[in-house]
Amino acid sequence: MIVSNKEDLVDVDKRLKITLTFTEEEVNCLLNDLPGVEGIVDWFSQGPSQNKIAECKKRLLKEWIPKLRDHSVNIPANDSELLPMIFSHKLYKDRLGRKEDL
Repeated sequence: MIVSNKEDLVDVDKRLKITLTFTEEEVNCLLNDLPGVEGIVDWFSQGPSQNKIAECKKRLLKEWIPKLRDHSVNIPANDSELLPMIFSHKLYKDRLGRKEDL
């Protein structure tokens, strides 16, 4: 986003409003580790690092590539093909889903 005047972002109470847009892939990677949208909001409100999505994705792939191989699934070389395959897998559960199983 390009802002010509930073004052346009700050309201009269000196609060800064930031709007973020995540791709579906990024949201799914975040939901793998964080408990729902509220978890994403909580994480962000605590000052997220730029690496959180990449770290969530790394853990997701580390867990799921072996699972898919165990089920004789061909692993795509491209993450944009692999991630939807993981998220749509019948055994996939995000963090909230895993928590409900406990």
